[in-house]
Amino acid sequence: MPPSCHLTTAVYRHFVEANHLGEVIARAAGRATADDPAAQAWASKAIGALIAQGEMPREVAEAMGDAYQQLGGGDLHVAMRSSATAEDLPDLSFAGQSG
Repeated sequence: MPPSCHLTTAVYRHFVEANHLGEVIARAAGRATADDPAAQAWASKAIGALIAQGEMPREVAEAMGDAYQQLGGGDLHVAMRSSATAEDLPDLSFAGQSG
C-alpha cells in the first residue's frame, strides 16, 4: 500500500465549527427531501459553496502541510478520496460516487 494520510470526521466538524456553518448546512440540507432530486442538487451545491468559502483553521492547515511533507512534499502529486462514515458496507461501497 502506498504512503497515505487521512482527515477524520473530527477535522470536518472542527472546520464547520470554526466557520460557523453547522446551522446553515443543516438548513440547506433540511430543504432537500428523498423524493426531490432538484432540491438535493440545490442543497449539495449550496453546502459545497459554503465549504469552499470557509477558512481552513490554522492548526488543520499546518497538520495537512506536515502530512504532505511526510509523504514526500515538494512537487509530489497526491490523490484525494472522499469516504462516508458508513462506507464500504458488506454489499455497498460509496467511494468515488458523485452527483
